[in-house]
Amino acid sequence: MAQKNIINQVKTADGYDTLYPLTPYQVHQAQSVTGDGSSYVITIDLPAKYITIPILISFTPNIANKANCTVSVNGLATKPLYVNNVPTLANSFGIKDVCLVQYDVNKDVANVIGQSGAPLTGDRESGTTVFDGDVITFTDINGDTHMTVFNEDGSITETLTRGTSISIINTYFNTDGSITEVIS
Repeated sequence: MAQKNIINQVKTADGYDTLYPLTPYQVHQAQSVTGDGSSYVITIDLPAKYITIPILISFTPNIANKANCTVSVNGLATKPLYVNNVPTLANSFGIKDVCLVQYDVNKDVANVIGQSGAPLTGDRESGTTVFDGDVITFTDINGDTHMTVFNEDGSITETLTRGTSISIINTYFNTDGSITEVIS
């Protein structure tokens, strides 16, 4: 079992600054959601200037969506919100649903890749993605199954099943600001 500690600060000309690690499995929780259902304005913990690659955002709508709704994150460009590669239909998700959105500043649209309440099953390059509460599961085009679990203690467990081979990475966010990954 390998273990490594990762310090989430980076040395700059002025000293040390917070490092905002971006991984495909990191989900940013919405700190606030406003809007009228035709447009949602979401605030997350990651400053807008650091949103340079695709990120995942989890949010609970403040009101049921209207057809062809849009989303803006941290004041960045407003993008149409799509579900299964098509514009949203009215009432696709409501105030009790938790939505998982892939937001990419370099793309023209933001995609809902899962939601709780009525989990979406969609095409992801001929695979499927299901978001159910604190678990994201998808099967990629090679038939490999990926599962990410957001544990109650704040840690994240990522499991990759490739044939009969299983790889597990547990990520812990320590109180001193460091991150510990345990690979088994």
